[in-house]
Amino acid sequence: MRSKAQFPLIFALILGGIIIVSALVVYQVGIFHRKAEVGRAFILLNAECDSKRMLLAALVRFTHEYLSTGNVTIAENNASRILLSWRLAFMAAYGASSLRVALVAEGSILQEPTSYTLFLDSESVMVNVTKIEIPEGSVFTCYWDRPFAVSGAHIAVKVDVLSEGIMGWNCSTTSLLAVNITAVYTDSDANQTKVEFKVFDENGWVSNLAKECLKIEYRDPSNGELVEVEDITVIEYLGQGVYRVCFSPGIDPRSLYLTVTDRRGVIVRASTENINV
Repeated sequence: MRSKAQFPLIFALILGGIIIVSALVVYQVGIFHRKAEVGRAFILLNAECDSKRMLLAALVRFTHEYLSTGNVTIAENNASRILLSWRLAFMAAYGASSLRVALVAEGSILQEPTSYTLFLDSESVMVNVTKIEIPEGSVFTCYWDRPFAVSGAHIAVKVDVLSEGIMGWNCSTTSLLAVNITAVYTDSDANQTKVEFKVFDENGWVSNLAKECLKIEYRDPSNGELVEVEDITVIEYLGQGVYRVCFSPGIDPRSLYLTVTDRRGVIVRASTENINV
């Protein structure tokens, strides 16, 4: 009877070990790149670097989930699993140092209120951008489907290294991708529609987008469905995060949707259909 009663406990311990080892491998905690005996400086440096990498991975998951489901709660829950798995893996990797690691959703301001001029053919429209922030208690935000759009994530990491007597060490990290559409107009001489927009992330201007990083759609007035533009002929980088793309004319400049996926895999979607909402 005792052996039967112990079996679920043994099984749970084995399963827990498998989960921890899998997390260590999948999330590639830096312990595997250094000797087993590490000092407190390396532990804290690795906590800062690893948390940035994991937050970016979580933001990638969040934006892909949100694009496919349209549900912020589902996207955030699925993306948060990456951060929780990383915390488990990091604590297991440095178990000999008796770590306590906490992930704190402290919130952050990603963009202060601003305004800029959006050119739609011969019309000039003032776009008012409200303060874009991640509220306390949340890690992610998606401010999409506006001329100025942002995908962002922010988290604070707090670490106690009990074996070294270090208490209360902390760092904060932010990942984001933003795009703002500045012009949609028809070039009659070239017989093309041209779209100009700026792209930046937490490190500054993004200068390495290719055509496969972009998806342009417009609202079909006959049925209200979004139709993808399949004939993008030119993508130009004009400097300071500004791009220009060209394709066949004939769309309503107020019906444009621009989806940008950067080289890291983060997605953001802007639109001229919802201005100042």
